[in-house]
Amino acid sequence: MKKLSIIGSIVFLLVVCGTLTSANAVTITMEFTAVEFTDLGGGWGAPSDPISGTFTWEAASVNDYIDSLTSVELTVAGHVYELADVGFTSPFGPDWDIIYGSPGEGVSSGSDDFWLRWDRNTLEPFDFVYSTQTASGIWQSQTFTYFSVTEGAPVPEPTTILLLGTGLVGLVGFGRKKFKN
Repeated sequence: MKKLSIIGSIVFLLVVCGTLTSANAVTITMEFTAVEFTDLGGGWGAPSDPISGTFTWEAASVNDYIDSLTSVELTVAGHVYELADVGFTSPFGPDWDIIYGSPGEGVSSGSDDFWLRWDRNTLEPFDFVYSTQTASGIWQSQTFTYFSVTEGAPVPEPTTILLLGTGLVGLVGFGRKKFKN
């Protein structure tokens, strides 16, 4: 009987550990530099300064849907975007994802808005579009001198950690009960 209990405990631990490794999210980091902007309206002419930024999020894999944004490093025409200012739509169409600074409104002239669209499957950028409060206009670039999407280390999801913890507590309790008898 004792052998059966030990085997059952080992099987339970293997199931819990298997769940831990299969339910991991990974950290994804995207870095980009957009150049050669064109004026989409407003008459101010296209800015010549490149725009660079970094976005970090969690997802199941580099080609999977975004679960949550975790950090933002982006400054456009002096406006520093914070994590609370930025959202995402994943998926944005069948293969596209979008990170934006103007939830649900699109980019509108005279506001600090942006969007960055890319193909989730090929990891190729489509465009970076932005506007600013300091100038009337909307500018777009489909030219990127740098665009990188990299996958980092796995990050255990909270529910997986809870499941593992519950399993370990159960094993300790089961062992104490057996040890007392």
